[in-house]
Amino acid sequence: ALKQDSAMFTAKNNLVLARGAQRNYSLPVVPMNQVERAQLLQTLGLTAVKQGDIETGKTLMRDAIATHPQHFEEAVRALSALEA
Repeated sequence: ALKQDSAMFTAKNNLVLARGAQRNYSLPVVPMNQVERAQLLQTLGLTAVKQGDIETGKTLMRDAIATHPQHFEEAVRALSALEA
């Protein structure tokens, strides 16, 4: 799908979910803007938490928050819940 449309966020997100399910928590090499990068890092973080890799998930959430060009409320809430 990404070969046909490299801007398709759903395909990027699905690729990140599949990699996360394999405990591969690195982002794939695909074109993405800063906001997409933050969202994909959050997806990886949530996937890591679901896999039981809590510390990795927290680190990925922190990276997502730091990467987003504006306040990323969704990631902040998720990280706060993990740290509580």
